[in-house]
Amino acid sequence: MSDTLLVIDLAPLRSLSGDDTEFVKEILEMISIQSPQLLDKINEEYAREEYQAMSKTVHKYKSSLQILGNQSLISMVQEMEDLSSTGHTTPRLASLLDTFNSICDQLLDIIREELIMLSDA
Repeated sequence: MSDTLLVIDLAPLRSLSGDDTEFVKEILEMISIQSPQLLDKINEEYAREEYQAMSKTVHKYKSSLQILGNQSLISMVQEMEDLSSTGHTTPRLASLLDTFNSICDQLLDIIREELIMLSDA
């Protein structure tokens, strides 16, 4: 797994918010709450072979992840969305989903660490 998938860049979010720390915290908290739910839904849809529904859920999740400023992660999620939108699975989709599952907990840890630093600032 590439370390580039585990990097977040909050500079665009800070810029968008006018460097409003409370706004940044609210967005990160929203992502940390919604991420496990969306990931569970993606995995359930994959298991039920509901690939087009999975594509829509991945798209929704991608929107949240774009805020984290990690283009490698967004590219991977975009590929998952594209592959699942075909309505069937491929070995590549299964591989991407495995990778995505393995990094999501780590990403949430990074977000939580960022929230702690923002609260201490």
